[in-house]
Amino acid sequence: VFKFAFKNWFIRYMKGLKNELGEKKFLKVIKTVGDNLYYQEVKPRFDKVLEKSVRSFIENFWEPTKNSNLWGTCITIEILKKNINEGKVKMTECLVAQIFRENDAGDIGYAGICHADFAVIKAFNPRIKMVRNQCLMKGDKCCLFEYYLSLFVCIGPEKLRWGVANYVYALYTHIKMQVNGIINHVFIYFISIHLFIICSCNIQMKSYR
Repeated sequence: VFKFAFKNWFIRYMKGLKNELGEKKFLKVIKTVGDNLYYQEVKPRFDKVLEKSVRSFIENFWEPTKNSNLWGTCITIEILKKNINEGKVKMTECLVAQIFRENDAGDIGYAGICHADFAVIKAFNPRIKMVRNQCLMKGDKCCLFEYYLSLFVCIGPEKLRWGVANYVYALYTHIKMQVNGIINHVFIYFISIHLFIICSCNIQMKSYR
């Protein structure tokens, strides 16, 4: 399916547009379009997820992707780390990257598909930072996705530092989910007691009659 969809039509079509528009303008356009499409695709699903931690993102995005009938057959991923503040996912095989690189279109594949991974994490929680210093589409041995939402984090040459607010936000969403669960249980308990009292009163009234 992927070979038919990409190799036989999409890649040739994209190369034609690249020649017409020029490389720089073309890559900028498909990055923007791809990011917007992916963002709009996943945002409604992510909005239903209460906890916005890194762990929750992996559980709601990478694990379903790994187990899906479509993507699960063309990628091989390993979840190396998964907690509230940090996560790491390693992808060692990707049929899409293989097809694009075999057809000398790695730049198109990265701009139109891989770059949208930044839009995906933004749709889930813009406070989470994604770093990917290795990418199969660029010829590396793997894609290494690193996610950070922590107190003080130094990563790569950029030495990115995240503040206390991000850490507090992750804990807040986790606590909020737990509190909502408790509230639901209390509400069910209250309704049960209320129904029990009503039934008891009805029974007593019938006994007086």
